[in-house]
Amino acid sequence: MSIYQMSDMIFYLSLSLVVMFLLILIVALLRFYRRKSVVRHFTTVRGRVVIKGKVDYSGIRVTLGKLKSKEKVSVIPLVSSVGGMARLTTDKKGGFVFEDVPVGVHWIVVEATGYKTIIKSVRIEKLNENVLSDIVVK
Repeated sequence: MSIYQMSDMIFYLSLSLVVMFLLILIVALLRFYRRKSVVRHFTTVRGRVVIKGKVDYSGIRVTLGKLKSKEKVSVIPLVSSVGGMARLTTDKKGGFVFEDVPVGVHWIVVEATGYKTIIKSVRIEKLNENVLSDIVVK
């Protein structure tokens, strides 16, 4: 084997190692940016339920979800990125907080015993925190 053949072989070996390194780097960067973009698409939603003439608003059921069907208005609760269901009850002041909500259009269902069920469409756009206007139950 001549010196020229050896230098060609070393060149192609070095070139293939550089190409492999660049491919590994590109894959790692794509995975990093994909994870980062997924995290950015989740936000917090705060709101309050009010019932006129009532002082203690605790225990009102609030569900955040996607519309199941248009014929029968029912909502499938969202599952947060950490696995929790988007169904909860309000505190004494009627407040509620949903964590890890994906950005987009969702439905809120408010159910209080003895009152009319409220079903409302909400658009979640901000990435930091979304504060909804008061939901009045009659």
